[in-house]
Amino acid sequence: MGKVINSKSKLPIADASITVYDPFGDSKAVVKTDADGKYKVTLPCSKKYRFVASKLNHSSDEKPVETKDKDGDEIPDVNFELSNYADLVKVDNGQEKSS
Repeated sequence: MGKVINSKSKLPIADASITVYDPFGDSKAVVKTDADGKYKVTLPCSKKYRFVASKLNHSSDEKPVETKDKDGDEIPDVNFELSNYADLVKVDNGQEKSS
C-alpha cells in the first residue's frame, strides 16, 4: 500500500511507523515498514484518513487518504520521503550548520 524512502539517498527506510488517524484525530492503526520500506494497512471503505510517517531522527510526513467505495478495492500507493536529520546538518570547524 506504500513505501517510505530517504529523501536524499532514495533508499528504503525500514522500521518507520505509519500511523493512521481518522478525521477526529483518533489513531486507527499503526504499522511498521519492512526491510524494503514497504507497508500495508487494511481500513474500512468510504472513509477519510490522515497517514503520518515517522521514524526516530527523521522528519515526519503526512498525507490525506480516502478509501474506495467497495471492500477489497485498493487505493493507490501512499508513499513518503523522510529526511534523516544527520543529512540536514553538516559540521564545519566543529560548528553544526544547516545544509
